[in-house]
Amino acid sequence: LLREGINPALHDLTTKLSNKGLQIEFESEQRIDLPIEISIHLYRMMEEFIYNTIKHAQASRIKIQLSRTETQFQLLARDNGIGFNSNSQTTNPKGMGLKGYEYRTELIGGTFSVYSELGKGTQLQITIPI
Repeated sequence: LLREGINPALHDLTTKLSNKGLQIEFESEQRIDLPIEISIHLYRMMEEFIYNTIKHAQASRIKIQLSRTETQFQLLARDNGIGFNSNSQTTNPKGMGLKGYEYRTELIGGTFSVYSELGKGTQLQITIPI
């Protein structure tokens, strides 16, 4: 991450954690150069997303996309797992994992959103203005 940047680091992470039961794909149209502080937070959030997917989602696939427009960077991660119902009384959509995403994105001046539906997986979107 420190030497090569966010693209190679996320590619290595997804390659290392993919296995027969879980295919993880990383996609980026171009090399994205970010300040190291932002790169570290994004990398840690993707680690958290992958480990939470492995632990809870019963997913067979994760796709992570990193992109840039003229006004923002965007990191999108989604799985095809069991999802969760954010309206359920037994599910806390502001649990520790989501609070961690919120805290990290605030530190780097970004925003995040999470969307999940039972049986349809979970999607996390992190946006950082340029």
